[in-house]
Amino acid sequence: MNKNKKSQSETVGFVIIILLVMIVGVIFLGISLRNKHKDVVVIDAELSNFLSASLDYTTDCYKDHDGDFKNLRDLINYCYSKAVITCPDGKNACQTLNETYSEMLKKFRPAGTISYSKLVFTYNDSINEAKFFELAIGTTSGCKNKRGGESFINTGVGDIIEKLEICVAN
Repeated sequence: MNKNKKSQSETVGFVIIILLVMIVGVIFLGISLRNKHKDVVVIDAELSNFLSASLDYTTDCYKDHDGDFKNLRDLINYCYSKAVITCPDGKNACQTLNETYSEMLKKFRPAGTISYSKLVFTYNDSINEAKFFELAIGTTSGCKNKRGGESFINTGVGDIIEKLEICVAN
């Protein structure tokens, strides 16, 4: 009789330990899933299309002579290579990119209210990746979900990657 009670108490103890381990595991799983959800950026075709279309936007900057106007794709290449380009207002390619994209992003209205937008250009070849331009507008407070898009410019040796990330407040 005493031996049966001892085995029953061992079984009950074992079940209690298993239940505690399962409860702790579920709590840790819930915390880790909740934290990962905040950093998810949904890739959006609308943003990628905006970036691709913006590359053909013609600016008032020129390279060799007045009238040889360059588009944003050209300015991105000049900004990366630090090539000298003339803009009537005396700004360089990177400054003109900053101003032009600032204005474009302020006017860009995808579905939802944008509280934050971040545009980053990186150069990527087979060896490394280096960021050479970043523009951030707004604040990340009140960000409910993140959407992103990207576009690529082939330079022959590597790619310039244009990434846009926005926070949609509602």
